[in-house]
Amino acid sequence: MICMQSETTLARLVLHTHLTERNVQMISEQAKQRMRDLAGRYPIARSAIMPALYIAQQEEGYISQEALQAVAEAIGLTVDDVESVATFYTMYY
Repeated sequence: MICMQSETTLARLVLHTHLTERNVQMISEQAKQRMRDLAGRYPIARSAIMPALYIAQQEEGYISQEALQAVAEAIGLTVDDVESVATFYTMYY
C-alpha cells in the first residue's frame, strides 16, 4: 500500500511538471489584448475580472495559475485579487 501511494504521488508530480513545462505560455497575446480592451471599457478596471476570467477559461479550458497571472497583468491587479474572484464563483474551474 505504501509503495502504491508513492508511485501515485510520483506520477502526479511528473504529470504536474510536464503540464507546467508545456503550459508556460497558454494564454495567447490576442486573449491578453482582449482582456486589456475589456478593462478599458469599464470605469473601474476591476469590473473586468469576470469577463477576463471567462476569456482565460476559453483559452485553456480551465483557470490555471498562469491564467490568473495573465488576467492580473492585463487588468492591472494583483493575482490575489483575481484569484479571490475566481475561487468565489463556481462558474470558473
